[in-house]
Amino acid sequence: MDEMRAASSVLLISVLFFLVGCGPRLPGDFERLSLAQKIDAYEAVLDSSGIPLERARGGISMHGVPAAELMAQVVAGRETGLPRTEALVIIQYVQLRGCNLRATQIPNLLQQFVEGHPGSDAERRNAQYALDYILNGRSLPGGPDGKGAGACR
Repeated sequence: MDEMRAASSVLLISVLFFLVGCGPRLPGDFERLSLAQKIDAYEAVLDSSGIPLERARGGISMHGVPAAELMAQVVAGRETGLPRTEALVIIQYVQLRGCNLRATQIPNLLQQFVEGHPGSDAERRNAQYALDYILNGRSLPGGPDGKGAGACR
C-alpha cells in the first residue's frame, strides 16, 4: 500500500512539474500585442491546452470597449474563435476595469442571450454576471487583476 501511495505521489509530482514547466504559454511580448494578435495567441493556447489564462483575459480586457464589443460578437455567434465563456468573462473584466458598457449594445445582447440561450448554465450565469455588472456600473479599483483601468476607448 505504501508503494502504491509513493508511486501515485511521484506521478502527481511529475504531472505538476510538466504543467508548470510545459503548460500553456503566451508570447513573451503579449502585453504589447494588438487586440487581434492577443486574441489569436489566446485562441492558440486554448486550442492546445484548454486551460484559461488570467493573463490573457486581463491583457485582452485592457483594450476596453473595443475588446468588449468584439467579445459581444462572439457571444452573439457572429464571430468565432474564443469560447463563449471566455468572451463573457472578458466582457466582465472590461466593465470591472471601469469602462462603462451601459451605453453600448452589449447589455441588450446579454439580456437576449440570458433570456433565450439554450446553452450551458455556465454561459448563462456568466452572461448574467456581466449584465449585472454593467447595469449596476460595477468596477473595481485597479481592475479585476490589479493592473489598472486600461484604455476604455
